Amino acid sequence: MRWTAAFALLLVTPLFGADNPIPNASFETLDQAGWAGGWGRYQWGAEDAKGTQAIDATVARTGRNSLQGINETATARGGAYTHIPLAKGTWALSFWAKAAPGQTGLARCYLATAYSRDYRITDQWQEFTFRNELFEAVERAEINVQNSSGSVGTIWFDDLAIEPTKEPLASFIPDRRPLDSQPRLLYFSTHLMSWADEAEKWHARGFAGAFIDNVYSDIWSDVWAVDKDPATRGEDDRLLQECKAANAKCLRAGVDSNVLKVAFYTDLPDPWDDAGYAKITTNFREAARFARLAGFPCLAVDTEYTAYQFDPAWKGYGGKHTPEELAARIQERWAAIFEGVIREYPQVDILTLPEGAIHYGPLWAAIFAGMIEGMQRTAYTRGTHELTESTYQMRAPWAISEFCQSVRDVTSEKLPAEQRAYWQKHGDIAVGCWPLGYYRAITDKDGKFLGWSGRKETHGDQITGSYADKSENYPLDEFRRQFAAARSFSGKYCWIYGHGTAWMSYTPEQVAHYKQASQSSFPEANWVLPTVPNIADYYQVTAGRQTVTLAQ
Repeated sequence: MRWTAAFALLLVTPLFGADNPIPNASFETLDQAGWAGGWGRYQWGAEDAKGTQAIDATVARTGRNSLQGINETATARGGAYTHIPLAKGTWALSFWAKAAPGQTGLARCYLATAYSRDYRITDQWQEFTFRNELFEAVERAEINVQNSSGSVGTIWFDDLAIEPTKEPLASFIPDRRPLDSQPRLLYFSTHLMSWADEAEKWHARGFAGAFIDNVYSDIWSDVWAVDKDPATRGEDDRLLQECKAANAKCLRAGVDSNVLKVAFYTDLPDPWDDAGYAKITTNFREAARFARLAGFPCLAVDTEYTAYQFDPAWKGYGGKHTPEELAARIQERWAAIFEGVIREYPQVDILTLPEGAIHYGPLWAAIFAGMIEGMQRTAYTRGTHELTESTYQMRAPWAISEFCQSVRDVTSEKLPAEQRAYWQKHGDIAVGCWPLGYYRAITDKDGKFLGWSGRKETHGDQITGSYADKSENYPLDEFRRQFAAARSFSGKYCWIYGHGTAWMSYTPEQVAHYKQASQSSFPEANWVLPTVPNIADYYQVTAGRQTVTLAQ
């Protein structure tokens, strides 16, 4: 789905079939410009990616025409969308797709509130079906199809259809696995010292750890300089001492899986920039040392903010190297980085987010392959844990199950053979949920983005920022189903995106106290906002340890 601000909506009259509510489902009716009536154009990829769409009168499964989703750069996702009303219930969206002769690719669809998995497309027409459960009627449900190949090329689409269907039966039961075999629940993200002070409560609520921001924030950051004293490095570092004491307090309470998180907030160096990569290689190794000394069992790498660099056609590369040369060089760089990390801290667990194989271009796969190669060089067998974000709004257990399988499959397909074998043996999935912490985009009459706000009934259209509303994204009962599925289909970890402090609230006096720590905190306004009135019910869900089984 994309923001309203980017709509390129066509003002046309929908043409509905008798039994198929999708307008112009075979793209046979064209407007004066030769485009499909009832459909809008869009590019769902990275902001600067080049993707388009067209009607092809030379290729069709039925009738005369088909729709082309064209990726001119690897991080593009060219395709088209329409809107239809859908009643509450489970719906099945089907479409036919093919690639160019001798080629393969990936495609996915969107049905009202959720994306499908990525489907493997060959050069022969093949039908794909995606189911999604709607928990309430949707007046303008978006339907889209897009080329999600992660490479330059074209996918053809034809003959879309949608119909009501039944959801597979799901049974919810207590998790009878030994505690050590159940997924550890992580909260994203919080202030370590405040988390530690209430660690016993969080343990009772079912949490095993939290992601900690603003310690090793960016790949270019020196973790020893966060406390404003870069000369003190090691056991005497003030921030290290604070983190070590807080992690020890957590461990005594049973919260044993806190995560030191770093993100690609700033552009990666050019792959041939030896000095740049020497700097971030050192930063990662020092962060691993910090994590080991401070008692962080996990290190997470968030890759989402520089997605444009995962496209070999990115302007920053200047067209000086082939995609293969870029991928090889980048893999080598990240193999060296993670070899250093693991030699410094062999017992650390490595987490990555989001599910880059699904979302990003081929150079993300080169980074991920490099991480795995670094693990292989050091005989590291703890594996890697890929955290999903596309599952944030998924609540149907079978949809979460299918998506996890898609992440496994697509990640495997995008890795070189040696790293593929390691991923298949040692890699796993950590499903993410986002039940609390709401925001929406505010646009002007022309669709231009103005800013963020909370729920309309509370904030109107006032620009409040994206952290002003801690209310629910979906009802509690739906979270209960989602969380049982997350626990069932995850590996060692599962996680909740808390969007700031949506699961907690602090007094002004507490905020003032935690501001004295070396670790910076969330904006004060978010900290002091009240939680939802029934927050205890959410804690009960996370403490409940339910699982789900699906009928075959």
